[in-house]
Amino acid sequence: MRYTTTVNKVLKQTKRFVILLVGATLVLIGLALLVLPGPGIVVVIAGLAVLATEFVWAQQLLEKAKESAKRAKNKVAQKARSRNGSRSDADEMLE
Repeated sequence: MRYTTTVNKVLKQTKRFVILLVGATLVLIGLALLVLPGPGIVVVIAGLAVLATEFVWAQQLLEKAKESAKRAKNKVAQKARSRNGSRSDADEMLE
């Protein structure tokens, strides 16, 4: 019985360590891709999602990232709607 409990603890700690390692690696690669060509933000969010499976602090960061992404999406959509409603610069040049 005691052996099984010890094995379960070791397996749980190993799983937690592997998740930390994979998630942190994805976040670091994503941060590098922010300045290099590649989908940096997507990789950072994927890393946070992996970390959030085991760590509360990562869940909180992931929620903040989702909220920021939603605000940015709404801002871009609002700008696109305002541009579509107004005349384009090319139309104004033709007159």
